[in-house]
Amino acid sequence: MNGVRIFDLITQEQVFEKDDDRLSFIAENLISYPDGNADKTVCVNLDNGKTYTYEGRVSFINLDSYRNKKAVFPLRLVKYGNINNGGATVYDNGYDCLSVYSLDEDMEESYVNTYTAGEGKSVFMLGFGDGTGMYGITDTYNKNSKRAWTFINVMLDKQITVDGVISVNQNKYPDKPCFIIGTENDDGSVTTYELDAETMELSVQ
Repeated sequence: MNGVRIFDLITQEQVFEKDDDRLSFIAENLISYPDGNADKTVCVNLDNGKTYTYEGRVSFINLDSYRNKKAVFPLRLVKYGNINNGGATVYDNGYDCLSVYSLDEDMEESYVNTYTAGEGKSVFMLGFGDGTGMYGITDTYNKNSKRAWTFINVMLDKQITVDGVISVNQNKYPDKPCFIIGTENDDGSVTTYELDAETMELSVQ
């Protein structure tokens, strides 16, 4: 069986070793691997060797980490609740809630907040992988029709609700991390808003 050794490119010092090759990089200085045959995953901060073990599915979020390619602590750690409905991709999965934690460089977590969707609604991912930590709460089975959306930024612990939403599109990152939101008014006209993902400020386009 093949093993893995990881070295610091600058010092050439070995910073990690494992007997098999089952691991993946979350960032340049943060890796994860399955904990044996159990439904657990171990994360290692390669800068100090500290570890964090979790079960189920989580997301590690930090805008600066995405830009710098290295994990910049503290990270936001998102733990997902139960799936209300499955989808073809992770963007289509709707969850009944998500819980947010802060993870420091010693891989110690501290609770931040829990967002609960409510009856008939689900929490959906928005802009997954871009580091902004954006999620949205809306109707579970009618998210693509005219509905109210609550947009959540777990990095900032802020949220904003927009009524009459008919479309949600992410602007090309990293030019400007924002979402273009189309809404339908009572008279049938359409208003387009820009939601800045870094400040949660909403403006008319």
